[in-house]
Amino acid sequence: MICENILKSIDVSEILNPVLEKKYNTPYSYTTKMPPRKAFDKWIVRKGIAPRGKGGKFLSRQSLQYLIARAVYKKGIKPSLFFTKPFEAAFKRLPDDLVQAYSIGLEKQIQLNIKEK
Repeated sequence: MICENILKSIDVSEILNPVLEKKYNTPYSYTTKMPPRKAFDKWIVRKGIAPRGKGGKFLSRQSLQYLIARAVYKKGIKPSLFFTKPFEAAFKRLPDDLVQAYSIGLEKQIQLNIKEK
């Protein structure tokens, strides 16, 4: 029973490409190379990130840039859904008549586009 649940939770992409630990359901990802380290330089300074290593010494900025770039490569960046969430909330509040009319118009437009090709 427990093994079956574990096997169901394993994604096939994890088996085929164990290097990437894609965490978010998005079609965008770094697949062949990591993001550039320099892209994180100003962000690190702005956030005031200065972690210490094992001996209590501060990590170099290049090391920190590399670690963040590697984490973005492996895990991705959490999507903000800045458009999706408000759109879905507004769409739920639309009257049913308007939604029905929109879907009919959209269906007709799709059929026209198919006929043109």
